[in-house]
Amino acid sequence: MKVFVYIGSPRGEESTGYQFIKKVEEHSKTLRNDIIFDIFSADKLNIKESDGTGKEFITGNTIYDDDMKIIEKSLLSSDFIIFLSPVYAHNISGQAKIFIDRLSYWLHIFRLIGKKGYVVSVSCNNGNDLVNSYLTEVMQFLGIYVLGEMSIETTKINSDDVLNSYARFLAKKIVISQEESDIEIPYTQEKMFEHQKLTHLKSEIYSKEKQFWKENNYFDYNTFEDLFKSRMKV
Repeated sequence: MKVFVYIGSPRGEESTGYQFIKKVEEHSKTLRNDIIFDIFSADKLNIKESDGTGKEFITGNTIYDDDMKIIEKSLLSSDFIIFLSPVYAHNISGQAKIFIDRLSYWLHIFRLIGKKGYVVSVSCNNGNDLVNSYLTEVMQFLGIYVLGEMSIETTKINSDDVLNSYARFLAKKIVISQEESDIEIPYTQEKMFEHQKLTHLKSEIYSKEKQFWKENNYFDYNTFEDLFKSRMKV
């Protein structure tokens, strides 16, 4: 089992988010010895900002020869995905936004459908709900079934035991995720699928997105839930 993790903190290994994920990795490996974590920390990544032209939507490929190519390969080969960001001014970090902007051409094609994931935000004491809500929406547009979200407020962590308890909880979620076949796709994700499907069916213009939908038989499914289950690994 492979777990992809993006950590949007510029503080790297000094950040609470990074230290938390390393604990999650440690606890996960005590539950399942074949689990692999592929951790991408913003401070070590070379990711250029989107140029705003939307070329990636037209070509179907990322626009720069940078670390996003490595990240995309890891995302596609992973079973479980974690997006983690610190809370800055009640929003995700600038680094996390650049990362998401570069993935935006995957949002209309549910590129990561069949995968499960989790959202984590780290704040001093507030703003987590806003960040979690945004990251959850992004994950849903990517086709991920979001199992939950976690808010870490550093002012409430008065010992290493508290962070460890959070880490054990998420580790268990990750390990049992592949055993769970019962899913309940949220209404918002169904509406995303319905909207994109109707848009492509009505359009007579060729696009890489519509081609992707055809090649992957998306149009054959009436609901996102049925499509997701057809791609889900159990």
